[in-house]
Amino acid sequence: MPFFVFALQLTKLTLHRVLVVFDARVLCQAYRKIGDPVPLVGAPLVAPGAGQAVVDNATIPPAPALSNSGSTASTFPAIGELQLPGEQPALTITPIEDLHPSQTNWMVQAVIEQKSELKTWFNRNLCAEHKLFTMILSDGSGDIKANVMNENAEDIYSSLEEGKVYRIENPKIIMARKKLSGLIHDWEILFGKETRAVGPIPPDS
Repeated sequence: MPFFVFALQLTKLTLHRVLVVFDARVLCQAYRKIGDPVPLVGAPLVAPGAGQAVVDNATIPPAPALSNSGSTASTFPAIGELQLPGEQPALTITPIEDLHPSQTNWMVQAVIEQKSELKTWFNRNLCAEHKLFTMILSDGSGDIKANVMNENAEDIYSSLEEGKVYRIENPKIIMARKKLSGLIHDWEILFGKETRAVGPIPPDS
């Protein structure tokens, strides 16, 4: 469509040039037919075959049937592959020396070598009371420090005994403060809301 430009301005912004058109007027219009279009008005309707439907003079093919073989059926997982709502994935026992924050669905089975006293202090900035105790866990592959804070500390402190074996399920992994723990492990365990300590467990189990 040809048009006439009355005024323009060439503006340079940083490294890019911008052409600004202030006004334009259409001088003429030309319509050109592309191809050979055929009107649909009065076109004969084609009778649909079996399994087909006609909507607004358009024939819709039937949907592909589901079968035990073929790409359509293979997109659906088998019943055994489905995880039911609320079903928890199985936890696997991981050696302490292999613990890393990227791991999921794991637990440790270790003996409590040391357990500190339950410490309590008041945080004036937060106007809240805090509680903490720590443990040194060992499973033969290595040692790691475990931190238990606040409600978790108060709930399980009396149930954990030194020299006994426990399974620690769903703890969190945090970066170790080696100067405070004296251990060589790069990570520490932090008890969270979903962490459980199961035991004591017989040493041979």
